[in-house]
Amino acid sequence: MSARSMNLDVIVRMRDLLSGPISRLRRTLDSLVSFTRKIGILGTAIAGLSFMAPIAQAAEFQQKLLDIAGTQNQVGASAFRAVTSMKGQFEELGLLVGQTSDDIAAGAGRMIAAGIDMSVVDKSLLAIGRSATASNTPFSEMADVATSLIQTLKVKPEGLEEALDSLVTAGKLGSFELKDMARYFPTLTSQMAKFGVTGREAVDYLGSALQIARKGTADPAEAANNLKNFLSKILAPTTIKSFKEAGVDIEAVMQDAAIKGINPIEAVMQKINKLTGISGGEIAKMMEKAKAN
Repeated sequence: MSARSMNLDVIVRMRDLLSGPISRLRRTLDSLVSFTRKIGILGTAIAGLSFMAPIAQAAEFQQKLLDIAGTQNQVGASAFRAVTSMKGQFEELGLLVGQTSDDIAAGAGRMIAAGIDMSVVDKSLLAIGRSATASNTPFSEMADVATSLIQTLKVKPEGLEEALDSLVTAGKLGSFELKDMARYFPTLTSQMAKFGVTGREAVDYLGSALQIARKGTADPAEAANNLKNFLSKILAPTTIKSFKEAGVDIEAVMQDAAIKGINPIEAVMQKINKLTGISGGEIAKMMEKAKAN
């Protein structure tokens, strides 16, 4: 079925679904208007009621659900069955977590468009909704964070809520808020993953490191960029050369840390502290406090 045919089908179905109830409501209101005009009460107000906005909203929501079905290569009757199922699911979830079904549909659509399987999305929406409500973060932005955690850091759906809670807590107790994490997290998770640091360890490290990076910076963008630069240049040729001139094989240091189950990025920081003669005690205390939070 073409997109044009699908859109026409939506219009026809929406008309069929809404025309009957609206006609009955119109007849009822017409009778009420006729009566109130006779007694001079509410006539003008009721006569001026418009039904276009609710109809447009319903059609937009229906189209979002059809877009999700289309992304899953469902067409025709199969697509409309999927729409019916998702509609009930999203409305029920919205009441449970205090989000609108429309926002949930938008977030789910973004996750599916990013390549996450619908079964994984279904298992993740409750955690996303709870975290979005708790942190007053738009559902779609929280869905983007969840997408990064699932795809790049390999966080499982069953561990997603705890991972998001960790970021929510870090944002509330620190100065790098969750709304900022939602914006910059996707660019940082890939940097962590390339060092083999994934899962909850990567989530906790990034949440803590961002709080520390925020200290002494003008805004969250600068803090996120500083951390990104640090992570991206650890194994840059110039960095490797500088360490080698100081008598350190930084690649071997990171490999050894990974074998021993130590975060290789923290191993690099410890080596930098040792080479520069700067005590890492204060930084270590800050990291431990942030992680504990």
